Amino acid sequence: MEKTIITTSWDDGHPADLRLAKLLKKYDIPATFYIPIKNIEARNMNPEQIKKISKNFDIGGHTYYHRRLPPLSDEEAFKEIIIGKKKLEEITGNEIVSFCYPGGKFDKKTVKLVKKAGFKLARTTRVLEYKKPTDLFTLGTTIQIGFNYRGHYLNFLKKSRVFRNIDLPIWLISNLTFNDWYELAEKSLEYIKKKGGIFHLWGHSHSMSNNDWKKLEVLFKKISNFDDVALNNNSDLLKYINK
Repeated sequence: MEKTIITTSWDDGHPADLRLAKLLKKYDIPATFYIPIKNIEARNMNPEQIKKISKNFDIGGHTYYHRRLPPLSDEEAFKEIIIGKKKLEEITGNEIVSFCYPGGKFDKKTVKLVKKAGFKLARTTRVLEYKKPTDLFTLGTTIQIGFNYRGHYLNFLKKSRVFRNIDLPIWLISNLTFNDWYELAEKSLEYIKKKGGIFHLWGHSHSMSNNDWKKLEVLFKKISNFDDVALNNNSDLLKYINK
């Protein structure tokens, strides 16, 4: 059986990520924060705040303005990707190796541009996946905070092209009745610990309710007490995937 890896990632670079970073650090949970330099859709951390988070956590690219990439020309899209990467490296002083597609939108052209920019891994917004990925640039996830039961299944049916993960959603349907993301996360983690693979939790700090924050801390506390799993940020997954 493969070992079980738990990883978390957080998108968009909202100032609420500072609160999230504090909670992650409290329970020693690794994470990757995917941060645009200037998010045109929402508030964004300033360079000093980004640098503060980078002292304890992995930082990933999320373009410069958080624009959806597929509609853009090759030149525009590449500028979004590469300038965002270089700016984050200037701010953090570290190489930025992981990327997340804004809005989960990407195509074959986008993947080529991300590779060209020098990234080594890219994360999508697909969910209910847990098996070792075969493609470093279309990395799936398991659970999205705030997404209900129906949302996870619709996402899987619409976006997932990795149907070797179908056993997880089938097992969840046949064994459980629930709507809350926390229950889905708890039971998915239970399943993955038995089977081996990657449990990947992700979300947006700016869209989490007070109830979500409370449940997230309960989940972090539970994870911190596991002694039979490996805790990694997204960039650390390269070592596991490349084996």
